Amino acid sequence: MEKQQSLLQRAWDYTDFVSRGDLDGIFSVLEPEPIFDLFPISRRFIGKPRIKRYFTHFFSEVQPRIKGFKSRSELIGESSVGHEYDITVSMPNTSALSTHRVFALIIFGPDRLLGERIYSDEKMLRMLIGPLWNALEPIPAD
Repeated sequence: MEKQQSLLQRAWDYTDFVSRGDLDGIFSVLEPEPIFDLFPISRRFIGKPRIKRYFTHFFSEVQPRIKGFKSRSELIGESSVGHEYDITVSMPNTSALSTHRVFALIIFGPDRLLGERIYSDEKMLRMLIGPLWNALEPIPAD
């Protein structure tokens, strides 16, 4: 129970670090080899260099495009914390705003956070991932 509380606190810290653009803070709560899975496209990126590339893109290109944010639900489980929300963004190359449902599941690892599973439509995922899109790997079948 104490370990789960510690991981839960790391999840809250992680969310705070992301909102503040604190890359060092993000890495302080992640396992050494983090994994980010994307659904429904069943692709992923793994490792600190790709995670750093993702967040560098996110902080410089995605966060400034976020024009609205509505929390829909939150769940706390034994092995993860989930956040469901609607994000209104200005997509690249258009002045129109669009709203996308996103579900982000922060996965607990053995000692720190293993990474995230992000569920959204392909248009939103492409904007989120940006330059990593062509480097995504398939998620192996279990």
